[in-house]
Amino acid sequence: MAVLAKCSYFEAKEFKGKSLSTKIGNHKHSVHLMVSCDDFNILETVELAKICSCILVVEYVGSIDNPVYQQLNQDKLSGCALIRVMEVGNNICSFELETALDDLPEGVELILKLPHDFNDVEKIWRFCQEYGGIRFVGSDMLAIEGAKFGYFDQELLDSKKIKSVEDLGISYDRQFGVDIVALEDLEVNAVSGIRNINSSNRVAKSKKPQFSNLLYGSGKVDL
Repeated sequence: MAVLAKCSYFEAKEFKGKSLSTKIGNHKHSVHLMVSCDDFNILETVELAKICSCILVVEYVGSIDNPVYQQLNQDKLSGCALIRVMEVGNNICSFELETALDDLPEGVELILKLPHDFNDVEKIWRFCQEYGGIRFVGSDMLAIEGAKFGYFDQELLDSKKIKSVEDLGISYDRQFGVDIVALEDLEVNAVSGIRNINSSNRVAKSKKPQFSNLLYGSGKVDL
C-alpha cells in the first residue's frame, strides 16, 4: 500500500537515497513523493528524481516561457516523470488544447484539470484518442476505457511497485487508488530515522471501487 505526498524540492532533498514509509492507524504504508519545482530549481529537481527512488513524479509550476524548461527533451528527462498542470473550463476546445501542447517540451506530460461539474466524458475520450501526452484530473465523471484520468498511468505506478489502496480515503484518483496528502501532515519514517512532522490521522476509510464493463473506477475522480 502507498501514500503519495506532495512536497517541495527542498523537502525532497532531505530524503535522497532513502525509502520512506508512514503509519496511519495500525497500518504501515510506503510513501512516494510528488515534488513541485519552479523556474529556479527545475534542473536540480529533475536530476534528483532520477536518483531518488521515493520520487514518483515532478510537477513544474514555473513559467512556460522559461528557456531552461523549454529546452527539456525526452533524453534530458529520461528517468524522470515530469508533468505540467493546466486548469481548463467547461468549454475546453481543440484550439486551446493544441496551443497548450505547442508550448509543451518533449517528454513533459500535460495534465488538464477539469471543473468539478464537467460531465462531457465523450469529449475527454475524443481528446485522448486524438492527442498524445495528455491526461485529465478533476470532475465527477466516471473513467471509461480510453479516457486517461489521473496524474500518471498504471505503468509508472507498477514501476514503483505501488499497489491499489482500498482502505484509505483521500483519493485523488480512484482509478488507481493512490492517496495524495501534504507531506507536513505525515510522520515519515526514512531509512536513517524518523522525520517528525505534525502527524495526522485524518485519512478515512473508503469503499472498494466497483468495476464493470468499460468502467475502470467508481465515483468521482477527486483531487
